[in-house]
Amino acid sequence: GYLIELDAIAAVVIGGTLLSGGKATIIGTILGAFIIQLVGYTLIGNGVPDAVVLISKGFLIIISVWLQKNNWIKMSNFKFSAPLDATLALVIILIFAGLRYPGFLGSYNILTVLQYNSMFCLISIGMCFVIMTGGIDLSVGTVAALGSVVAAILSPYGIVLGVLGGILIGFLAGFINGLVI
Repeated sequence: GYLIELDAIAAVVIGGTLLSGGKATIIGTILGAFIIQLVGYTLIGNGVPDAVVLISKGFLIIISVWLQKNNWIKMSNFKFSAPLDATLALVIILIFAGLRYPGFLGSYNILTVLQYNSMFCLISIGMCFVIMTGGIDLSVGTVAALGSVVAAILSPYGIVLGVLGGILIGFLAGFINGLVI
């Protein structure tokens, strides 16, 4: 996972989890994952250089942390919750993309986005639990890749063995990380 750690941290923060730890929501993290991925896809699809895409993702983290520090977004006296903020941002992105790109809201594209982002959402949820406890794990991309390789190697021996092998190696790598840290 090329720089998947930055994307996972951004997804968690955009979803409403404080970098210092504390409360978090899985739904907010999933919404944050879709937001950060759609922003990245949109920028790359419009020919924006990779360096600018990375800077943009970092900027999204900074904005999210700033909004958290300043007690979120306040409209009148109504305080949004993190998932509502993320939902609103995702809806705005989807409306913009739907108007900008023909076929963006088509069933094929929606299913493709959901399929390609499922693994990233799982990685972001794992990062959410780590950040919620006040830590940051920069090995999520490597551990996910290791688990995928082990699952692929074991898959000729059956789907159950492949899935269990991938999960076991991921658990073992996480356990070792926990002992070292």
